[in-house]
Amino acid sequence: MKKILVPTDFSNQAENALKVAAQLAKVHDCEIHLLHILDLPLHQIDPVNTTSFSSGPEALFFMKLAKQKFDDLLSHDYLEGLTVFNTIDFSEIYNGISNLCEKNNIDLIIMGSNGTSGIEEILIGSNTEK
Repeated sequence: MKKILVPTDFSNQAENALKVAAQLAKVHDCEIHLLHILDLPLHQIDPVNTTSFSSGPEALFFMKLAKQKFDDLLSHDYLEGLTVFNTIDFSEIYNGISNLCEKNNIDLIIMGSNGTSGIEEILIGSNTEK
């Protein structure tokens, strides 16, 4: 095991998953790949007619926000001495995780879960479950 993927939405659960990944990475000399997915409708942007849809500025705003959150996250002591890569992707969560795993030969995924229950779990499920 050399590469650990930690998908993050910057929640407490995701940070807990990162802490676990950091512990394993230190014991097994692994690198950590952090992934944040921005699920924005970028396919609707018309590069010729910029007035048709306003997601361009929104996408840039959310990218900058994610970059700032990555910088804050990477400054934590528990990541000191570890090799950590971070990626921002525009796709559906499951596809983004799957693609990054293939591209980087990820050995293990550690992912936090908020824990849905009841009818919501049956109808929607969770990204962690998928």
